[in-house]
Amino acid sequence: MRGNDKAPKGVQVEAMNLLFDYCCSRINKELIEKYCPGDPGYKDYVREWSKVLETRTVPSVSNFDISETVSLTDWSEDLEEGFLRFRCFTNSVAVQMMCIHGQEKIVFHLNYPLVRLFADSIQLRDKQLMLNLADAVHEASAACRNGQWHLIEYVPWCHFTELLIAALRDEATVEQLAERVVASDAQLRRDEHQYNVVHPAAVLGLTNFDTLHGLWQSLGSQLLTPYMEVGWVGLLLTSLSEYPVTIRTTPNVDNELLRLFRN
Repeated sequence: MRGNDKAPKGVQVEAMNLLFDYCCSRINKELIEKYCPGDPGYKDYVREWSKVLETRTVPSVSNFDISETVSLTDWSEDLEEGFLRFRCFTNSVAVQMMCIHGQEKIVFHLNYPLVRLFADSIQLRDKQLMLNLADAVHEASAACRNGQWHLIEYVPWCHFTELLIAALRDEATVEQLAERVVASDAQLRRDEHQYNVVHPAAVLGLTNFDTLHGLWQSLGSQLLTPYMEVGWVGLLLTSLSEYPVTIRTTPNVDNELLRLFRN
């Protein structure tokens, strides 16, 4: 495993590297060639992402071939397993590049790769991927809190992802994480003009980059409703529902899925 070998001094990347390495192990050159966006830049996309896979190294600086691939695959509703594996690979790179190196132009907002990684882990029924994601997001949150000033806007999204994973796995930390989401949301709202707060809805209202908010809202509703009476969860869930969204294709969180991730 190499992952990110250019992280700033003192920034922990072990868990994010494990996520990246796991995603690399689930794809190959043929999947990159099959699922890279089929527009005029296709050959350049394939070359760039093949290099990432072959070297097992996360780039520290973004470019058009990286950012365009991440963005276009995040908008896709393709549910083929190979495509989902490819998208997990590209988003594992995006999370590191944004949180560790401040490469915010790789994609419009961190909430896109986070929700896709979470939803795709569910769709793939991949328990190990979810475990790696949980650790990586916790690490990413710390990196954002201690990194460049603008990265603080990603912290509530990291906490929200952690909360949904905890609810999926029925962990005892649900109450604590819900409180952490509310607190980090409030912190940004105290300086709302600097952080482009656009709506009173918790977390979802912290950005106008809301293309995938319907996915967040649906997964939040499915996973948090059973915890309505736990601490801040009920208030948080009610607030989330107030954001107007475009419906997205969403994994169904049924009892079979819950048993898989909780055993």
